[in-house]
Amino acid sequence: MNFSTNSHWIVLALAFMIFACAPSPKIEDESNIPPSKPRTIVTTDGEIDDVDSFIRMLLYANEFQIEGLVYSSSMWHYKGDGKGTLFTSKMEMTKRIYGEQTDLRWPGTEWMNPLLDAYEEVYPKLSQHAEGFPTADYLRSVVRVGNIDFEGEMEKDTEGSDFIKAKLLDDEMEPIYLQVWGGTNTIARALKSIEDDYKATPEWEGIYQKVIAKTIIYAILDQDATYREYIAPNWPDLKIFYNSNQFWCFAYPWKQAVPESQHYLFEGEFMGNEIINNHGPLLKQYYSYGDRQKQEGDDEHIHGDPTKLENAQWGTFGIYDFISEGDSPAYLHLIDVGLDNLNHPEWGGWGGRLVQSEEQPNRWEDGANVLDYNPFTDTLDATYPQIRWIEAIQEDFAVVYQ
Repeated sequence: MNFSTNSHWIVLALAFMIFACAPSPKIEDESNIPPSKPRTIVTTDGEIDDVDSFIRMLLYANEFQIEGLVYSSSMWHYKGDGKGTLFTSKMEMTKRIYGEQTDLRWPGTEWMNPLLDAYEEVYPKLSQHAEGFPTADYLRSVVRVGNIDFEGEMEKDTEGSDFIKAKLLDDEMEPIYLQVWGGTNTIARALKSIEDDYKATPEWEGIYQKVIAKTIIYAILDQDATYREYIAPNWPDLKIFYNSNQFWCFAYPWKQAVPESQHYLFEGEFMGNEIINNHGPLLKQYYSYGDRQKQEGDDEHIHGDPTKLENAQWGTFGIYDFISEGDSPAYLHLIDVGLDNLNHPEWGGWGGRLVQSEEQPNRWEDGANVLDYNPFTDTLDATYPQIRWIEAIQEDFAVVYQ
């Protein structure tokens, strides 16, 4: 091989080495682009378990975009109209328990205030550990009062329903999750107002499709009749995630739902030492058994009375034992733990696992279709898709504010 040939190969080799060592051109790969935070609005009737869910949610407020905090009513809590009007529930359980009432166990529309004040105090420390926490002033700016006079009241527009309506009609087409911690009535009023404004106009089909494309309701049971009586018949394509079984492990009967070997994660030694006490002013307001706290307006909140811990409704409890966070799965579903459950709720995540209904393709639900093998009971169990995450969720709760 002559010199010129050798030179040719040497040049090619050097060129290859230079190319191989050079930085690769930047390629836009959608898989490497951080997803936007899920948009969400919370509607809540303010029961004590809602308060505890609210406190935990604030500690994860960097994980999603909270766009509204709306007071609403439910079958368990309503303000009344101030005129002495008697009301009878449309829901069989509360109709049987309470009969006619002028108002029911109403906690008011101020209970978020001290929690947001305490959040403001802990905001600097939360922000040391993670970016993206909203300020307390921002959260105060998105608080609204919705339809609260009676269970299922949706006859009139309110600040809360108008606020939800505006979000559903805005030009931001990312999904917006409407969390239902009480009844669906304020959401129903927002939808009814949209229907009233547009159904008789040429814009109706476009408006309907816009709302359908972006709106997802995450409901914990039905706590009034407005979903079945108004939303489902008039907005049949509206997506709903319906959790009717899996949430029980975070609700009042947790002792019956949680495997006994994991009860310690809900008992006073863990809850008191690792979460409630000496962990800042926000967690100190967390309701627990025997803590001597009492929610104003709800005469049935006796859980904090240390003399009423034995043979309580759901068992015998100790000081600082967990009471309930029955609505927490609605926002736990929005926390990205790497399982892609927002795009695939049937895969499951911290908010449980929901599958698409064969009869109603707009509805994702739990029940018999989400049976998973429960190693604690050696059975197929419809609640295990939520139970499997209890240890991770509770231990994360214990370290999120340290």
